[in-house]
Amino acid sequence: MSDDRGDPSTGLDCAGALFVETGHPILGRVLRASACIVPGTLLVRERPVMAMTPLRELDAPERKALLAAVAELGASTFDLFCAAHAFALSPQNARFLVLSTFCGVEAVDVEVAEARQALREVEIVAAWCAEHMAACASVEPADLRQALMCFHLNAHHTPRLGDRRCGALYAIGSRFTHACLSANCAFEHDDDCLVHRAVCTIEPGAVLTSNYLGPWEYGSTRVRRAALVRSKCFVCGCASCERSIDPMRALPCPNCGPQRANSGLLGEVSDDELAGSKTGSMLPTRLDDGGGEEWRCATCKHVLSEQAMDREVSVPGDWPLVSSADAYGSSLLGWERRIESAAHNLLLHVYAGASGGAVNATLPRMPAILGAVCRLLGGKHWTVAFLRAIQLEATVGMVLRMTDASDAEVLSASAAQLGLHLPSLEALLGRCARTAADLHSWQCARAAEAATPLFEDVQELADLACRVVRGRAGPHSAVLPDEPLAHSLGLVLELVRRDQARVCAQLGADAEEALQLQRSEQVLGRVLSSAAGRSYISAK
Repeated sequence: MSDDRGDPSTGLDCAGALFVETGHPILGRVLRASACIVPGTLLVRERPVMAMTPLRELDAPERKALLAAVAELGASTFDLFCAAHAFALSPQNARFLVLSTFCGVEAVDVEVAEARQALREVEIVAAWCAEHMAACASVEPADLRQALMCFHLNAHHTPRLGDRRCGALYAIGSRFTHACLSANCAFEHDDDCLVHRAVCTIEPGAVLTSNYLGPWEYGSTRVRRAALVRSKCFVCGCASCERSIDPMRALPCPNCGPQRANSGLLGEVSDDELAGSKTGSMLPTRLDDGGGEEWRCATCKHVLSEQAMDREVSVPGDWPLVSSADAYGSSLLGWERRIESAAHNLLLHVYAGASGGAVNATLPRMPAILGAVCRLLGGKHWTVAFLRAIQLEATVGMVLRMTDASDAEVLSASAAQLGLHLPSLEALLGRCARTAADLHSWQCARAAEAATPLFEDVQELADLACRVVRGRAGPHSAVLPDEPLAHSLGLVLELVRRDQARVCAQLGADAEEALQLQRSEQVLGRVLSSAAGRSYISAK
């Protein structure tokens, strides 16, 4: 690896002698810091060794055959088919580099059911490709199976390559060890490159870690582990997953918290409950003897067994959550599992429709869905934070796309597309600002060391705030925010300053994202401290 550092011909740009690749008795090949690394340090910038073939690059007959095969064999095989096509069409030296650089079949633990399923899918896809894909005729079957498993275990999904589902293999990026909620590095995509930076001070000898989960970083332990074993074939043993207490699954304490009705449902949960601390909540604790879990309240010290916590729930006929016939049952903890599973499907649905109309099918129902989830799980469970983050990102994203629309048109779209019926753009800003602040408080209480914030679109929220201020400034009047607007602007300003500090630490003060946040900070700060707000906004 050291021979490749800084060599443009390899597509690598690494941070000199800051880290080395070594063996680890449990983790395999890892990267260790060889010197003290400060936050924001660029560790590696690299081009992919090989990228899956995007569906759009296949000719019509190939695309039709591939989609027919996926329909027959299952959606989880889609990436494997795209990887097989890319590997078969790559030159011999590129194939050799993949097979010699990345772990594959030999790294799969066959004792894990999901890993055995992944092996079966690889074998089925490889056999199909050998029979139906002409380019695979010259590829050794064992090499194709190994290459497909290399992609399954090591690929980073790379949206900048032009396809949301396109994945690519990166030689150094694949060596970063996974860590939930406490990774010391983070990666981003810049054109066709994968860029890793340090997000905190890393001491010499420490293993370099990043998070493989994306938005699932904020799921409960069992959700994170299930996602990793499904996508990477390993059971996560990081520090966050090994904790006996899972802070993500906070439920209201039946002794000192809000009381449930005979139906097992809570009353209406206020919007600000998400921002509360872990006190007043029951948190599950794994028992040392492996006999399940018990629930403990940090406030009143009340303790309940899993069976006592898992009371029956009766939902009304107009319930917005589907209670399908499944293995979860109708108890409280059964509903919790069902909602955790549904959150995953909802995220995939929203992301799949982000550039089209599919998003409109679910988001208008989000207020009702959130209300139902809160009546079951309270306001501090991770699924509530997760759903509110999806709703918030969709809201600020919609406003950003409607830059030239009138306020009335934005509010109409908010009602139709998001189910949010608000009287003014100021009210919409207030709702978004409070939600973003609540999400930040929730993250600080439960995942303070996470490298990536749960809500990342702070600059878009600042743009919405500036739009509201511009609308307040008439041709001859200054901006004089009333108390509700001033409160909203103050929340946004505080979020901008926090995000600016994070971005400067990770990317540097000269990064474009940091400069945009700096400009927004200056604008909002001046509006709140001066009556001459309109001149400052127009100068932006």
